[in-house]
Amino acid sequence: MATVLIVDDNADVCRLLARLVKSCGHNADVATGGQEAIDYFTTKLPDMVILDVMMPRVDGLAVLNFIRSTPATAGA
Repeated sequence: MATVLIVDDNADVCRLLARLVKSCGHNADVATGGQEAIDYFTTKLPDMVILDVMMPRVDGLAVLNFIRSTPATAGA
């Protein structure tokens, strides 16, 4: 069973995607913004990330750059 991190500032999208991920037998964690996603990576490493690009404050590209520059997730 994989853990999927869903990152989106739209709560409806998060609920829909989490329901879909869970219906496939996986765990779904949700971050409601870019900074929350970055904070998530300080304590957990998901198997997959579904990442919205257009978010206020910290956008999805900044999160992606963080993931790529972090030794634990670089190259993943």
